[in-house]
Amino acid sequence: MATCHAERGCIVKRSERYEQALRSEQPRECLTAVVRDLVTKGGHREAILIELEDLRRILQVEGRDGDEDVVLEVMDFLVGFCSPQMRI
Repeated sequence: MATCHAERGCIVKRSERYEQALRSEQPRECLTAVVRDLVTKGGHREAILIELEDLRRILQVEGRDGDEDVVLEVMDFLVGFCSPQMRI
């Protein structure tokens, strides 16, 4: 099972946390956990959404279609375009 490091006490740049989540065995679940952790700790949804959109563009240019799909899905969770139980 993949380890999601959303709760680690160390300071890691958000972009590094996103990449770590995408490299995990369960990228959607791990990226969701990272974003949920950021929101829970007071992160502004709009700022996180902008970061995820920037990441999505990079992934698109790099041809990482699977990772781009994961980011798009987590963005949907963040804005509420999903079932109620998946909302962040």
